[in-house]
Amino acid sequence: MQLVAGADGLALRDAADARAAPTRVDFLEPSLQYRLRTSGKRQGIAKAAGLDKLAAGQQLFVVDATAGLGRDALVLAYLGCRVLMLERSPLLHALLADGFARAQTGADAGFAAVMQRMMLWHGEAREWLASAARGEVERPDVVCLDPMFPPRGKSAKVKKDMALLHRLLGSEDDLESLLAVALQAAKYRVVLKRPDGKVPEALPQPTLWVGERPAAFAVYVNSSFSRMR
Repeated sequence: MQLVAGADGLALRDAADARAAPTRVDFLEPSLQYRLRTSGKRQGIAKAAGLDKLAAGQQLFVVDATAGLGRDALVLAYLGCRVLMLERSPLLHALLADGFARAQTGADAGFAAVMQRMMLWHGEAREWLASAARGEVERPDVVCLDPMFPPRGKSAKVKKDMALLHRLLGSEDDLESLLAVALQAAKYRVVLKRPDGKVPEALPQPTLWVGERPAAFAVYVNSSFSRMR
């Protein structure tokens, strides 16, 4: 894998397949913008995070501990959350930072406000979450986990992007420890994306499920939002 610079910003190219289109982070992509405008809180990630449970004026601080290409983080920020994206891969972090900068300069005033609710941190999620659990940084209300899994989906774009990320990152080899530290850090919920609608036997069973394959979310509830100040 290699990063290449072009007129549209940084892109990740698969050196083994010169014919494949490069993958980039573009928060202003028309199809993504359409999704933001039309889907709203009906989206699975929004329901799983508990946005439909909040009282008027309440705002969630969400940590997306496996940021990937930042699409779920963008959805949550668009719906009013403060979102911190954690990404350990230097290549993916560079893509996110590039997409972040281009969106901030190219967006209209309304979307610029969305981008201001997003933050990016480069490093190991377990370390950041452990520091949050110890009270060294602000504890998130919700932690979202979308660990890498073998690519699924029907659209060519999803297959290309997910296949590329899978080759870059590999599969999550210790999901149990990642979930454990996320549960310690989160005040209210941990959301675990599981496209197959199942959790491995080594993991605790979730409190509830939101959505169905291929967009199923296991939700672990630590506390009710009714206790939120």
